[in-house]
Amino acid sequence: MTKPLRLLCLAAGAAVLSLLVMRVGFQTLVELLRRVGWAFAAASIVYALHLGVRAIALWRALPPGLLSYGDVLRVRLSGEAIETLTFTGPFLAEPAKGWLLTQRGLTGADAFGGVAIEYLL
Repeated sequence: MTKPLRLLCLAAGAAVLSLLVMRVGFQTLVELLRRVGWAFAAASIVYALHLGVRAIALWRALPPGLLSYGDVLRVRLSGEAIETLTFTGPFLAEPAKGWLLTQRGLTGADAFGGVAIEYLL
């Protein structure tokens, strides 16, 4: 993905977030976060650890030395974003991860095999 396209996606995401905050109301969001309290931070940390561990599993399922953990983590986060934003679950997210891994130099068999192993684990 080119840098201008990434910046465009970032701007579009920020615009959507701004629109949602305006519709719901900033004070409402602050009140909801206040009610949830530290549980929000705890849940966020646990979810971040979950994503990190799944990225490690995917990284270990791939042929060694071809990709860095950072690359695999970015692919994992991109797949998670696709899964969440499209509401398709793993039906679209897992093939997208395989495709993103092939874009980083893996063969199709290695990429999709690694994704399948990580998903089954």
